[in-house]
Amino acid sequence: MAHQGAQVMQVRAVELGWVNNVVIEVLSSFEDVPGTLIKEDPFVEQRNKVRGLAHDRNVAKVTLVEVPDRPGVAHAVFAPLAEAGVNVEHDRPERRPSRHDRT
Repeated sequence: MAHQGAQVMQVRAVELGWVNNVVIEVLSSFEDVPGTLIKEDPFVEQRNKVRGLAHDRNVAKVTLVEVPDRPGVAHAVFAPLAEAGVNVEHDRPERRPSRHDRT
């Protein structure tokens, strides 16, 4: 849902901020205004942690492995998707050297 601007934070990110006593400031990418602070609240019950679940049947996560690391390969994979009107968000992990010229 975050990809649609649902104003959600990853639970793990908030949890790490809480555990390490780090204040998280959520800012707008559209307006230059102060953001929302996520920090410890002594009045919140500690034993009842809130967890959220979002479901969207129109979104899929696809991971490609063993893709040849050569110019034009990404185009060959993603061009047909673009032609079909499929919106793709590219989340490339940190690149690691490969012995087989694959990512």
